[in-house]
Amino acid sequence: MSKEDIAQARELFGPAPILTSEEPKRFDKFYMQLATAIQPRDFTELLLIWHLTCDSWSLSRYTRHATVAIERRYQEHLLFEAQRAQFEEKRKLSRAGTTFANAVPRDIAELANLEEKFLFTPDEVDEILLRKVSERDHNLGLQRSIVFQDQLDKLINSATRRRDDALNQLETYRAGLGAQAKEAAEQILEGEFAEAVPVSSDASALVPLDEVTIDDGE
Repeated sequence: MSKEDIAQARELFGPAPILTSEEPKRFDKFYMQLATAIQPRDFTELLLIWHLTCDSWSLSRYTRHATVAIERRYQEHLLFEAQRAQFEEKRKLSRAGTTFANAVPRDIAELANLEEKFLFTPDEVDEILLRKVSERDHNLGLQRSIVFQDQLDKLINSATRRRDDALNQLETYRAGLGAQAKEAAEQILEGEFAEAVPVSSDASALVPLDEVTIDDGE
């Protein structure tokens, strides 16, 4: 099948099984490159290549999201720390405000300092959220997402089995076609040979060589 045939058949398979966060062009490019490399001989092979593409795409997605999960849980941890720091500042400010009526100038100065510190809390939050990530931090993210990681691992194994099954079906189908083509070619060749060298059906009409009389001209 030519590239044009492959591209036209693509429309029959319907929308690509992709998420809104994924790029349709990347999926279609992946499909075209895979199909071009395998060089399908007919539509059945192309259909198996389509399943191979979808399962390979899912496998890539699950593997990618295993990494995203670690990063996400780490970011959630940072956000929790930032919110806790902000809450602590609010609580200190609230506690100081309750004694403001009986406060001495030194207490008032401390309250003003807390207010000023609270106003700058967003900067502290940004500092927490933007701090350099260490392997220890990601290790914590892995620990916090370990249940989800186990679920992803099962999905990865399932997608791998489906991908390998599509490959095996493609190989079996192609091998079957090859055997049929070889058999057909042999039958054709045998038929042509039989027509070129016909065999007489009346074998009894043949005269033995020793009974042939040679005319020596006498």
